[in-house]
Amino acid sequence: MTTRPGTAADVAALAALDAACFGARRWPREAWEEVILHPAWLTLVAETAGGELAGAAVLLCQRPVSSLASLAVAPAWRGCGIGSALLNDCILRCRGACANEVVLEVDEDNEPAMRLYRRFGFRPRRGFEDEGIRRVEMTLTLSESGRRLP
Repeated sequence: MTTRPGTAADVAALAALDAACFGARRWPREAWEEVILHPAWLTLVAETAGGELAGAAVLLCQRPVSSLASLAVAPAWRGCGIGSALLNDCILRCRGACANEVVLEVDEDNEPAMRLYRRFGFRPRRGFEDEGIRRVEMTLTLSESGRRLP
């Protein structure tokens, strides 16, 4: 498994991954084209040795606060450490950009994602409702150390 920045050639696979992970709440293809092409956004993809897209993360890495806009792992690859690898890469990039904090939003009932984020040190900041779905904003205060996270 390798992690690399996404390219315009990945848009169709990213849109398909998003649909598999988020169904009706997926981003439209145009949104994927925008985050791939916009210089402020970074899309990381996790790719198998055979070239299969197994996961992706979308990050707005800036200071003082960076945002993790999306983290998705293909259903067939869940439980294999891909989410952890992508999240670790994102956090290291935020540290490299001298961010003080990383924020994200997650569905309140997505316990596997909540468990992953808590393992990396994210803490709930506030709960809210979005289109009838209970969500949680979580935040990670970045430490001075550059150690690899769980």
